[in-house]
Amino acid sequence: MVVKVRLRPRLVVAEAGIFAAMNDVLLFVVVGAALAFDFTNGFHDTANAMATTIATKALPPKQALGLAATLNFVGAFLSISVAATIAGGIVDQQQIALPIIFAGLLGAIGFNLATWYLGLPSSSSHALIGGMVGAMLANGNLSADDFTVPLWVKVGCATAIAAGTFMATSPRRRASPPRLPAPR
Repeated sequence: MVVKVRLRPRLVVAEAGIFAAMNDVLLFVVVGAALAFDFTNGFHDTANAMATTIATKALPPKQALGLAATLNFVGAFLSISVAATIAGGIVDQQQIALPIIFAGLLGAIGFNLATWYLGLPSSSSHALIGGMVGAMLANGNLSADDFTVPLWVKVGCATAIAAGTFMATSPRRRASPPRLPAPR
């Protein structure tokens, strides 16, 4: 009986040590996923930001990419407004855990890669917000009742859907090429 009493606290300490080590490993995995997201954010936003600069030949491609890389690096230290928005108003900080952050990052990375592959312009910040909200919903920490959407957002969404549907279903009229006079 005395032996069991002595072993039990050691077992609890050993279990706590194992869980602490697992949390450390998970932390490194999450940091790696965050760096991967930052990489996809960099090449995704660089393509959106520098396409016009390169297409108009205002800068050669190497200089434009160097400028974009420098400004992306500096921009990470100048503003934390996206992180503050996510941390302050979208999800509850008390319910966020490392697996939820990891799932949100994986969702954002997947969205970035999919839109990059398909050539669709999109926002990496919105991908991150969507990934975090999706991870919170999948974990059961959020419900549809937690969101209040202003009327102007609902009207904007409905208008965009209606305009997109109209443009997609309307017959396409192409201008015919100009007719040249017949040679004499």
